[in-house]
Amino acid sequence: MYKISFILTTLNEEDLIAKIINEIRTQTKLYEIIVIDDLSSDNTIDIIKNYNDENIKIFIRDFNTGLGSAIVSGIFHSSGDLVCWLDVSMDFHVKNIIKASKAIDEYDIILFSRYIKDGGDFRSLKRVIPSKIINLFARFVLARSITDYTGGLFLYKRSILKNILPSPIGHGNYFIDFIYRCKISGLKIKQLPIVYKGEILEEKSKTFKNIISFIILGLRYLITIILTRLKKYIKI
Repeated sequence: MYKISFILTTLNEEDLIAKIINEIRTQTKLYEIIVIDDLSSDNTIDIIKNYNDENIKIFIRDFNTGLGSAIVSGIFHSSGDLVCWLDVSMDFHVKNIIKASKAIDEYDIILFSRYIKDGGDFRSLKRVIPSKIINLFARFVLARSITDYTGGLFLYKRSILKNILPSPIGHGNYFIDFIYRCKISGLKIKQLPIVYKGEILEEKSKTFKNIISFIILGLRYLITIILTRLKKYIKI
């Protein structure tokens, strides 16, 4: 059995944090929860501390430098045999991770994808359409076999960090670069389905603040895709 490091990135999550922590603790005894908090001003930290659980570790950053850097920080503070990241609204996904951990022996990484059989994205069209376009572009420019470059939901063996380290860039940009490098390095990647259910995922989203910020985020993803491809040739 593997010990799993669950990385949770938080910013004012008092309405959701207890639910996902309770789900993790219910589903497995071999866990650690790494919380990377970007100066929450609500009761998020107090709620977490009330668990008084030595398997829960809290790291409060002095300033918010983005989701990508928070996840990477969580990875380096973790110690489990397997590492994953969860949005705090995705308590429903914990069971998928536990199930995947029992079948990871022959793989290096399990990537959860919206774009394979039994996967899906049931958020609003203003979220679904741009995501599909960006992922189609990524598949065209990078590796076609990787179906979901922007979901960022993964489970991987700690051992891969010996050779490939994620870059703390952008929002989900780090994952585009990371999963592509894992692919071209010959690591064994298994893709399993994930369904985005909308509702809470959209209501609590910090990505879609307004249409302008969402467009800017999309453009940054496209630039990251191009730069990731160029790195293979010009070693930047």
